[in-house]
Amino acid sequence: MATGMVANGAVITSVKEILGHRQLSSTQVYTHTHLAQLQRDSARLGGLRPLLKLQVG
Repeated sequence: MATGMVANGAVITSVKEILGHRQLSSTQVYTHTHLAQLQRDSARLGGLRPLLKLQVG
């Protein structure tokens, strides 16, 4: 559910509140981000963060 919300444009801090989590880290456990999505977002934001060395595990 959290992954779908973020994939559809929700900000993770909003998802945290909607799900009633106290800590953002709790929400992150339920959010699975794909490297391709990170690269698209980085490019859309002007490449604020190089993702070539990023490893998603």
